[in-house]
Amino acid sequence: MLVCAVPHNMLLRHLHVYNFKNYEDQYLEFAEGCHVLMGMNGSGKTNLLDAIYYLGFTKSAFAPADGQNVREGQHQFLVKGKFERPTGVAEVACAFQKGKKSVRENDVEYTRLAEHIGKYPVVLICPRDGELVTGSSESRRRFFDSLLSQLFPDYLTELIRYHYYLKQRNALLQLSAQSGRVDYDLFAQYHQHLAASASVIIGYRQRLLPVFTQRLVQHYSFVCGGTGEQPDIGYEFSSPGPGLAELLQRAIPTDLVALRTTIGPHRDRFTFSLSGRDLRKFGSQGQQKSFVVALKLAEFQTLERPGDKPILLLDDIFDKLDDQRVKKLMELMKSDSFGQVFITDASPIRAGRIFEQAGILPRLYRVEQGRVTPA
Repeated sequence: MLVCAVPHNMLLRHLHVYNFKNYEDQYLEFAEGCHVLMGMNGSGKTNLLDAIYYLGFTKSAFAPADGQNVREGQHQFLVKGKFERPTGVAEVACAFQKGKKSVRENDVEYTRLAEHIGKYPVVLICPRDGELVTGSSESRRRFFDSLLSQLFPDYLTELIRYHYYLKQRNALLQLSAQSGRVDYDLFAQYHQHLAASASVIIGYRQRLLPVFTQRLVQHYSFVCGGTGEQPDIGYEFSSPGPGLAELLQRAIPTDLVALRTTIGPHRDRFTFSLSGRDLRKFGSQGQQKSFVVALKLAEFQTLERPGDKPILLLDDIFDKLDDQRVKKLMELMKSDSFGQVFITDASPIRAGRIFEQAGILPRLYRVEQGRVTPA
């Protein structure tokens, strides 16, 4: 058993996974600092990070449907974690059985999963993050929506409400197109609800960006060693001005053809640039990777609270980042900029060399076919 002093930051002390992905039944205890999960590709290293992520977000980072997280041949899974903070201990249990999900905190089940988001912040850095630069606008919106939802419960409440009425409006568009009859009064009711929620969503986004961009600039300069390049984030509206309810009403003929709602915050665009040039079109691979790392570090800093840092999950970064960027991450780790850290790597020799050079003594675990043992 681990016997530890009261932590300075949030710590995941115990983790229990049952029938989650390729894990049959695994119980683990963790201490402070850095933990390295080593094993061949497909052994279950990333699945363990995903279990930790699930405790924070009540969903997988990689599988959109909960049923995809059930171990093959089974019908249920359980992910349970015990968190310690200076203020006390809490246990979170996420279960899925017969198509139904339940999330409990200290044996009390949430009536709304949204109430849990942000309580146990987790930041994941993984190879897929490159899509934030090279992918669609949707991936960038999702990134900022996730960040804001963890920071502000009101944001998540209005985001859920907005998407509820957006779904209703899209269904009404399809029904109207099929029947040839348009109920403008019903559309107008939806538009009032959408406009009210949109005002809150856009307001939070606009307030976040100046602070977040400033942090991005600082981290980009650190990762790149001060190249003088100036990263920036832009926010472009899909609707040309205020009065979204009226604009939605005017857009009905266009949206009847498209069979979807074409304006609103669900269509707004976040753009990334470097010294005034579109990062997606003109950025080198090195610049794009540096931007993504800086973006995730800015996310970590934004979620950090006094005496309470997010758990940092680093998936396969030694293989995807060059030595310069890995060195910078190790510098931050050694400076105690992070709290509890979990890292996966397929090469024990490489991982050992990196940590030895950085002067960091991590806790090592070997992962083989869904089983984890201290190394």
